[in-house]
Amino acid sequence: MVEIKIPQTIKIGGFDYKVIIGNDIATGELLAAGHWGECDMVNRTIKISQYCPPQQFQATFLHELVHGILDTFTGLSVERQEEVTLPIGNGFLQIFEQLGITFVKE
Repeated sequence: MVEIKIPQTIKIGGFDYKVIIGNDIATGELLAAGHWGECDMVNRTIKISQYCPPQQFQATFLHELVHGILDTFTGLSVERQEEVTLPIGNGFLQIFEQLGITFVKE
């Protein structure tokens, strides 16, 4: 199994996104909204709850990356993005798991 540590910043389409994992404030905001994660395209941040189980953590990270990609390259509204982010993110999760690749907190 190959573990890839998620960096504190990740580049999407030339833009640096700050990755926030396990921050009490971010987690509180996410839990209040009923979400595991969030991609904020205006502030260029990806937030992931510290309470995600390992597989959900990976799925959430990939899901939020897809949001960042779709926003950067298509300009689709968040509502339209939701139609495809879950299946694409889960598809990537399945592929990476089959290849023995997991994403972990740094």
